[in-house]
Amino acid sequence: MNLYKEINFQFIPDLIKWVKTDIGKRVKMENIKEDRRLRHDINPALLHEINKELNARGFPSIWYCQSYIRPGDQTLVQHVDGETYLVHGALNIPVSGTKNTKHTWQTGDYTLVPNTLHFSVQWNSDNRTTTDLELLTPCLVRVDAPHSVTGNGIEHRWIITIRFQGNPEFDDLFNLA
Repeated sequence: MNLYKEINFQFIPDLIKWVKTDIGKRVKMENIKEDRRLRHDINPALLHEINKELNARGFPSIWYCQSYIRPGDQTLVQHVDGETYLVHGALNIPVSGTKNTKHTWQTGDYTLVPNTLHFSVQWNSDNRTTTDLELLTPCLVRVDAPHSVTGNGIEHRWIITIRFQGNPEFDDLFNLA
């Protein structure tokens, strides 16, 4: 099963710059003591340029964009993305604090339980780690399979995540990259 693929887009530096400014207006990093998910309403001109590049490469337009910021000493438990339905894939872009962190996928027999942020994973059998990713470059990532994120114990882990209109299957995104 494909789980991630490195990919680059020309818009990424401009998006990171814009998101840093947006976050800077909304929150101070030192005040973040627990996992934060902050949605971004991207500047219309920048959003147009991003969607233009995505579409030119066969990708759908942006459905939504948000930052995940987590203190370095925290772990996001095993989960699957989505709230009432599964989200299949994402473009995850490292901003800061991702060195020596792990995005880990697990496999086994499981049941999904919806909650307010994502689907919790209840294991019906022993689970095992299949792949660890240290997110140092932008990657398409599978988010419809159980995964967890472990910080580096030192600094906040900050990533931007983009989800695509129509919620395409991850393998379809993978094949476009």
